[in-house]
Amino acid sequence: MKGARVLVVDDEADIARLLVFRLQDAGFDAEAVGTATAALARAAACPPAVVLLDVMLPDLSGFEVCRRLRRDPKLAAVSIMMVTARAEMVDCSVAFEVGADDYIVKPFDVLDLVERVRALGRLRRDRGAARRAAR
Repeated sequence: MKGARVLVVDDEADIARLLVFRLQDAGFDAEAVGTATAALARAAACPPAVVLLDVMLPDLSGFEVCRRLRRDPKLAAVSIMMVTARAEMVDCSVAFEVGADDYIVKPFDVLDLVERVRALGRLRRDRGAARRAAR
């Protein structure tokens, strides 16, 4: 999954910078945005393999961003990991109900997160292959 595009969506600039740095160091093409609006626009313009998505964003919730990504046929195969401080089980359940593939709570181990991104990249590749085979 080296070189795969990862879009980090987090309004906490320090966390976004850390994630982009670590992902780039691991060989990913990573970039960050700080709002839901920017995330949706960037994903539409240049579809990523994986989106790391905070739940609490200033303009829309990460749950709503996830819903919108899943409804867009061009982005439906994107792998989505919620990265959030919300540790309640209900939040995790909602994330999976709206289409998230993974959920990790802040603070997190960065190396664990990078390995999960690798796994999600493989999931996206497999989803894409299945969609092409179904045509």
